[in-house]
Amino acid sequence: MEVNTVNYEFLAPTTIRAGDVDAINHLLRQLTDNPVPIVEWQLREVCEKSTLCVARNVEGRIVGMNTLTIRYIPTGKVGLLDDVVVDESARGHQVGRTLVSKLIEHAQSVSVNRLELTCRPARKAANALYEGLGFQRSETNRWVMKF
Repeated sequence: MEVNTVNYEFLAPTTIRAGDVDAINHLLRQLTDNPVPIVEWQLREVCEKSTLCVARNVEGRIVGMNTLTIRYIPTGKVGLLDDVVVDESARGHQVGRTLVSKLIEHAQSVSVNRLELTCRPARKAANALYEGLGFQRSETNRWVMKF
């Protein structure tokens, strides 16, 4: 699979296709050890409240995705990049780089002044990708409270 055989799109509630929920759940199982399956109404809500960029192979199946959420805080307009994942079958073909680049371009087009993401240290290829695209390691701790 070459990057030019993959189509990239920003998914909207009206452009969700049959099989998209299953494909995204397949990707979520590759992203995390404890995935919570998404259902169609939740996918529609994600598309309404965030920018979800997907990569489709020549058969139209989603083989990669990432999400940009924008928040407004006193220090500026901040973008948060989340859930960057490429299907095992499509890795090594610049799909992840293209997905992240598309959301960087989108963030710049809507005047985000800072783009943030987190990545586990064990994901060496992903960390190298982010560094290669110009992200810098933050000096702050990231704290999480799970419910």
